[in-house]
Amino acid sequence: MGWFKRDFIRCLGVFCLGFGLAVSASDFEKEGRWAEEVVDQLFDGEPVWLLTDSVRFLSLHVVPESGHGGGLLILHGRGVHPDWPQVVNPLRVALAEAGWHTLSLQLPVLANGVPGTDYKALLPEVRPRIEAGLKFLERTTSGPWFIVAHSMGSTMAVHALTQMPALPVTGMALIGLGSGHGGGGLDPDGTVF
Repeated sequence: MGWFKRDFIRCLGVFCLGFGLAVSASDFEKEGRWAEEVVDQLFDGEPVWLLTDSVRFLSLHVVPESGHGGGLLILHGRGVHPDWPQVVNPLRVALAEAGWHTLSLQLPVLANGVPGTDYKALLPEVRPRIEAGLKFLERTTSGPWFIVAHSMGSTMAVHALTQMPALPVTGMALIGLGSGHGGGGLDPDGTVF
């Protein structure tokens, strides 16, 4: 093989590897913009920065004024943030008023306009975030712990629990778990992605 062809193939391989990694990683710049905006405008709860092995990410914790001490991990839908006003904020605030500790996580996101099926590449990044959130709830609440998830967050929760069924979750409420390739979370055979 000539040097040109060999070097061309190497460059193409590096380009494809780099492109694949870029597609498979969360848009951390978008996460940062969301975090700055959310923290600046936060009215209910406190920001809590959680860590996985490789990522520092925002979560929002609301302590109930009274209640039984259980914890709810709240997961948002595709491309949004842990205080999304249409779904997540009303859930995390109302459930705290009902006596639950709520912890809303920033899940991995992609750029705007990306099809839902592209989120499949982010699924490996979700479980460590859910684990970090559950560890926080274990330190701050007496349990039980549940997951309340919306849209793509539902898909991500199901995926994480199928990958690690020993997670200390008593149950889940899945709101808008999609199906099909139009942005939902199930492959046609019914498996999560």
